[in-house]
Amino acid sequence: MPVPQVTPPGHLDQHGLLVALTPILLCLVTALAVWVLGERRSPRQRTTVGVLAGLNLLGALLLQGLFLLPWGAAAAYHDALGGGAIRVGWLVTGTAFLLGGWSLWFWSPLRTGSGSAARWCLRVALALSLPVLAVPALGIAVLADDARAAGRRCFPVAALAVVASALVLLPSMTPEHRWLLTAVTLMATYAAVVGPWRLPVAAALLAGVLSW
Repeated sequence: MPVPQVTPPGHLDQHGLLVALTPILLCLVTALAVWVLGERRSPRQRTTVGVLAGLNLLGALLLQGLFLLPWGAAAAYHDALGGGAIRVGWLVTGTAFLLGGWSLWFWSPLRTGSGSAARWCLRVALALSLPVLAVPALGIAVLADDARAAGRRCFPVAALAVVASALVLLPSMTPEHRWLLTAVTLMATYAAVVGPWRLPVAAALLAGVLSW
């Protein structure tokens, strides 16, 4: 017979959702702060803003790493959160941590010698999001950031991402179907991009498939 579901007291279910999203939100808030402060200033001020952005990104990555501790979020949550839109687990959380660390290094202004600190923060947030969020629209963000992916082949992928994103919002959509639509969109995105985003997209797709 069906067993009644009990909502945890103190909105603990929503607390888990916020915990899972904290590293991503921290990167987004940092990008907003960098944009508000502005980067078209003196070289010294730009360096200061870049250092502050890097410290916040390191903090977000540290929080993501803490999820992997034996008593962390990866061990505490076994089911998808937010109606199945957010995955937490050893494989997907670990993949997000690795991709976040890779993007933190790969797009660092100190390594590239140029680039916007705000865009750096957004790229780290995107890398952290790919393995854990059932949001097909992330494929559009990947295509938009890949300068060499411009062309007619991007339009079908973008259209697919828009349609899939609308479908995952339907109340009748199950978590399995949401992640299936996300996986299909990531496959199409992987086929369209030709730049460095191929690695994060492939890793997120592989982690999602193996964690089913």
